[in-house]
Amino acid sequence: MRRNHPWIFALFVLGYVLLSAGPAWERVRGARHARDFATYHYAAAQVLDGDSPYDTKGLSKRARQDKTRKSVHPYFYPPPFLLSVLWSPQFSLSTSYKLFFGLNQLALLLCFAVFRFWFRAPWVVIGVVAMCFTPITDNAKMGQVNVLVLMVAMLGLWLRSGTAVGVAAMAKMSPALYLFGFLAQRRWRPILTAIGTAFGLSILSLPWVDWNTQWRFYTDILPGFSTGHYHG
Repeated sequence: MRRNHPWIFALFVLGYVLLSAGPAWERVRGARHARDFATYHYAAAQVLDGDSPYDTKGLSKRARQDKTRKSVHPYFYPPPFLLSVLWSPQFSLSTSYKLFFGLNQLALLLCFAVFRFWFRAPWVVIGVVAMCFTPITDNAKMGQVNVLVLMVAMLGLWLRSGTAVGVAAMAKMSPALYLFGFLAQRRWRPILTAIGTAFGLSILSLPWVDWNTQWRFYTDILPGFSTGHYHG
């Protein structure tokens, strides 16, 4: 059975390319508007020019100036997330979108590696998930950050690293809920480390996202998610 493992692995890789990665890449390669990724790209451009990433009209204006799309979806991620996409405006929207697709594939590979080594998941299970779990294809096609955040959060939980969980939370907030798991286990160190990481990343992002803008996110934009107030 062991001698068959390389063949099984190769077949699932081929299946993933044909059923998931390949179709997603075809959509990425031919899309100048870059779907959801455009929000990250133009939000990064905003802060590099000293403007607010939460100014949706500003994001859309930049897109129209680039002649890539008429409007851009609102940016509603924590300010430190922008540190991970400051590289994007150095390239065209289309090029950055393609590069981000590659980053998503690497992140997915690391997620599956964690599944394998942490949970001892069989290759067959991993292969079936890779080929059939449609959100993986959608994430890659749309240029979303979900798989990257999942990768960092999973590493944090596997290694019991508050730093990694803190980084994930400062990318999309919801991974902060994992801290309740540490709380239930009375693991205070990763909780304090995660909180310290969040503060540290917020301070690190101050040169691009000033204090007033960060304060607005936590006091106005973030509460607005639950009420529907922020951009409807």
